[in-house]
Amino acid sequence: MNKLPVLNKTFDQIRSMFGFLSKLRYEQQHAASGSRKSRWGGSISESGGALAEMGAVKENEYFYKKDRELLRNLKTDINADIENHKIEIERKNEEIKQLQAKMKEIQNKDSKEYIQLVRQIKYLQNLIQSHNAEIAAVTKVIQDLSEADN
Repeated sequence: MNKLPVLNKTFDQIRSMFGFLSKLRYEQQHAASGSRKSRWGGSISESGGALAEMGAVKENEYFYKKDRELLRNLKTDINADIENHKIEIERKNEEIKQLQAKMKEIQNKDSKEYIQLVRQIKYLQNLIQSHNAEIAAVTKVIQDLSEADN
């Protein structure tokens, strides 16, 4: 099976992405340097003056508001993710309590059933640890976003 066409397609996608990024970087550098000429700006931006500056200010304000809205939505999604992890932790703790109650009923601690219950409890405890690690990670992301937001 020839994988070359797939690789060529992937390389073409990467090349086009880098081309777009280099054009975007070029536009940003010229906008930052004070040059008002842009291929998207039109005749008003090319003429310069107060109208072009007002347009640039409105454009910056629009993108600032969009960024703030995206950050708010991201924080909301992350908080919902944290709540879901907390719910899963509660469920796992309830399962552990039920399994521990079954373990108390079993007299023979060498039986297969008892060993299986111990393994299930360890598995659930590992799941709880992974949920706690995920909560810590997304909490760190929220803190980083809050710091970037200020």
